[in-house]
Amino acid sequence: RLLQLDLHQNAHGMTSTQRQRLLDNLLDASRFHSEFGLAGVALQLIDDPDFLALGRLPVGNTGYNALDVSSNPAHPWAAALPEIFAQMLQRSSERRVSEMDAIIRFLHEDSTPGWSELRVAAARFTGAATQCTPLHEAVRSHDTYVVHRLLHLGADPYAQDSTGESPLSVAHSDVCCPAPVIAALEFVATEGPQFSLVSE
Repeated sequence: RLLQLDLHQNAHGMTSTQRQRLLDNLLDASRFHSEFGLAGVALQLIDDPDFLALGRLPVGNTGYNALDVSSNPAHPWAAALPEIFAQMLQRSSERRVSEMDAIIRFLHEDSTPGWSELRVAAARFTGAATQCTPLHEAVRSHDTYVVHRLLHLGADPYAQDSTGESPLSVAHSDVCCPAPVIAALEFVATEGPQFSLVSE
């Protein structure tokens, strides 16, 4: 039933063949994380004009965009893109593009060996070996913007990696950690994720 598509060209200028191909790509990517039930959001994503606009944005100077990545399961974090897109559907359209752009850029730019297991765009993802999350890495990178975005999407400041470190403890032990990063982590740790972003 999920694969039944309108045979006519839709409002976004996609032919039925292009639409089918995009749906197949998203379903293929989502099957790697079937525990999230991501296949169910594929039609929503394709029907959402903000998703289509967002998907065409280049990621930094890499030449890739979100649709390129979601259509290639070989990318180490491609499987989580449907999850982040599904979360973006919960947000206002003007924030959706800036959130996705910042998070993908952050996850795409570091080519450190072993980084691939962290290159996942889901805020609650846990690396298989290190148990490290994107929030850990955003805190270590002192990236206030991405820290705020990940927290807003539900990242856990108490999530522990394989060494027992949480993003909050990483921030407290780093004398150079920016005060807004620590403040955001502490606020979410005590009050929950409902807070207004101040990094616009």
